[in-house]
Amino acid sequence: MSEDCFNFLLDKVSDKITKQDTTCRAALTPKIKLQITLRFLATGNSLKSLSYEFRVAPCSISKFLPDVLIAIYEALKDYIQVPNTEECWREIMDGFNDKCNFPMCGGAIDGKHVQIRCPAHSGSDYYNYKGTFSIVLLAVCDSELKFRYINVGHYGRASDGGVFARSNFKKKLEEMSLNAPEGMVLLGDQAFPLTDYLMTPYSRRLNLSKKQKIFNYRLCRARRTVENAFGVLVSKFRILEKPIALLAETVDKIIKTCCVLHNWLKTRSSTYIEPGLIDEDNSETGDLVEGSWRTIAQNSFRPLGNFSGNHSRNAHRIREHYTDYFVGQGRLEWQDRMIY
Repeated sequence: MSEDCFNFLLDKVSDKITKQDTTCRAALTPKIKLQITLRFLATGNSLKSLSYEFRVAPCSISKFLPDVLIAIYEALKDYIQVPNTEECWREIMDGFNDKCNFPMCGGAIDGKHVQIRCPAHSGSDYYNYKGTFSIVLLAVCDSELKFRYINVGHYGRASDGGVFARSNFKKKLEEMSLNAPEGMVLLGDQAFPLTDYLMTPYSRRLNLSKKQKIFNYRLCRARRTVENAFGVLVSKFRILEKPIALLAETVDKIIKTCCVLHNWLKTRSSTYIEPGLIDEDNSETGDLVEGSWRTIAQNSFRPLGNFSGNHSRNAHRIREHYTDYFVGQGRLEWQDRMIY
């Protein structure tokens, strides 16, 4: 983070995290609180380690940390905005069409487990299918790798599709209260149900035709945006790399703050994503060049389990339309090589 960005953020949060001096000691300044919090998020260092580095007691850090996280999120929350106008949706769809060659796409959706230490008296609520304890982060991102919607706090035992099914975002999509253009779709993996507005791959358990394999490739290629967004998030905020030994409600705040900082820095800093960090296609051959985040974050976020549900006939027809389009008018000259 540049000095200008830090000072901008400090100005935004100072009033909310300033405490009065007491007769016993001077209060910590907003600057040192913000420095420690950002250092904690960026490095994942323990409170004890931060205590040595900044000469502040671990108990003091644990006390002010939630307040600073809340202040950062409240100051920057407008950087994560769910699209609610047709113009905004079309801007996102144009981005996916231009960058990923997937028309009418309003976002890529995915969910990840953020690992935590087992909360006291939580039973199996946070216990996930991978055998660890976690909190779920569900997110929709655009082609610029910015989060457009996040849902944080569900127990680790939940699936991607299950979290999405209970989300307010899904409800608003189905009520058409977000003003999404007719025909807009989100892109998900096999963990999500196929619906009229959510395209998922053909099951690999089937004997897929060539054009079905091409559809899966094209969907996977466009969905790489959300994988890249998660990868960048972990590579920049190392607190997410390993189990977080704090209260679950504090972990919720950490996740939300990391996401909003990601969007803010992606907007303000041209050097936030350095060359080689994210997956990219070779512009001439279409070959995938994997980003360095994959070596950093491969053991951090865990994918969520699958969601089983019924698929409507219309959803199948929409997917078949895309399947035909990708081998016809929307064909890429090098796509056939990618399925063998």
